[in-house]
Amino acid sequence: MTRKKLAALARWLLPTIALTSATVLVVRRQARRADRHPPTGTFLDVDGVRLHFLERGSGRPVVLLHGNGVMARDFEGSGVLDRLAANHRVIAFDRPGYGFSEPRTRRWTPSKCCGSGPDDPRRSEAAKALCGAADASQAHCGRR
Repeated sequence: MTRKKLAALARWLLPTIALTSATVLVVRRQARRADRHPPTGTFLDVDGVRLHFLERGSGRPVVLLHGNGVMARDFEGSGVLDRLAANHRVIAFDRPGYGFSEPRTRRWTPSKCCGSGPDDPRRSEAAKALCGAADASQAHCGRR
């Protein structure tokens, strides 16, 4: 190999090795952090996806679903979970791909999830499990 080819190879190879090494270090650090903060809730398998949820209190159920960029633990940290749990059974889910829940493996749409009501045959296992976990006999997904 000529000196020019070695120099060209080194220009690409060294930064690639440095970037790969940095990535490995970041991933290791994140894994150690995750080990220090294990899930505090319960897991439920729904349509082949492992969902994490927190549950507190008793009484009429309230289900909390977070938005993007947060997770069920944020309801705990903000005090919302415990305040509601004083008078209700509160269930806070980590949506698929957030918090400690696994990501979905297929596309989700509201009609696939809920259909048009509790007795709709298109209602998914996720909707049934959500309402079942809340023991919400009057819960309704979809359009009225």
